[in-house]
Amino acid sequence: MTYSTDTITLVGSAHQRAFTPGQDAASAGVVSGKAGGAFAIVSDGCSSGGRAEIGAQLLTAAAERAARLKIAGDDMVQSLLVSVLEATEKAACDVALADDDLFATLLYAIVTPDRAFVRVYGDGVVAVGFRDGTWQFLRVEWEKNTPFYPIYYTRKNVDTFLTVHGSALHTAVYVEHVTYDPDGTAWRQFCTRHTVAEGMMGLMLSLDAGALRDICALGVFTDGVASLPTVPWDNMMREIVAFKSTTGAFLRRRVGHVLRDLSIAPTDDLSGAMVWLSSDDGGGS
Repeated sequence: MTYSTDTITLVGSAHQRAFTPGQDAASAGVVSGKAGGAFAIVSDGCSSGGRAEIGAQLLTAAAERAARLKIAGDDMVQSLLVSVLEATEKAACDVALADDDLFATLLYAIVTPDRAFVRVYGDGVVAVGFRDGTWQFLRVEWEKNTPFYPIYYTRKNVDTFLTVHGSALHTAVYVEHVTYDPDGTAWRQFCTRHTVAEGMMGLMLSLDAGALRDICALGVFTDGVASLPTVPWDNMMREIVAFKSTTGAFLRRRVGHVLRDLSIAPTDDLSGAMVWLSSDDGGGS
């Protein structure tokens, strides 16, 4: 199995008009060691928070380090989120960041030859590509536009968060599933509902070695992909993944091409990260 990875980060028009920094971050890469693997990570800082652009960058950097260690076989990395929060807190304390500087979502995909998994802490979009040309997109949204930020665990904000949503058992997370045929036809659309507690644990997609044989791509995107005027989020995702090439800056090239063709720009920041999987016999590209 070989991997190609790429990322895209755009500052939304709302931030550009206000002359404020973008608050998204993204990272992706290939890791050698043992059987090797790859990762894709995005984070979206809370627009009503403090210096959330710093928090998003910190979470992303910490998640990249933890992902590299996990893929390389470091047994010390038992829980990736625990490792991310420990590293984030250490860096945040060193420079005295406030709680709301760290309010940011975290989405990541990790792929090895025998396993892949995706975690969503907060909101955003997951893309799964199949070797037959089918694509599945999952959009995670939280009620009241109030997603869970993983830093709540260490900054003791969980009780306050639960008060906003009523209780841990309240249904507050909605996942919209859309599947596109190879010809571009959306044929399967449905929504699943999840409790606050399930969302706080991080909604997960897990694939074993058998399932991975059918997969050619895994991607994670911040919710800015749904902020494009006049273009439904799933249509935008289908356009984004219509790659002509899957080498080099394939995601950046494709997103730029789509935005130019449609003559639109996201109002919110948009970040994406993707892993493309190619089998040893050359399939999946």
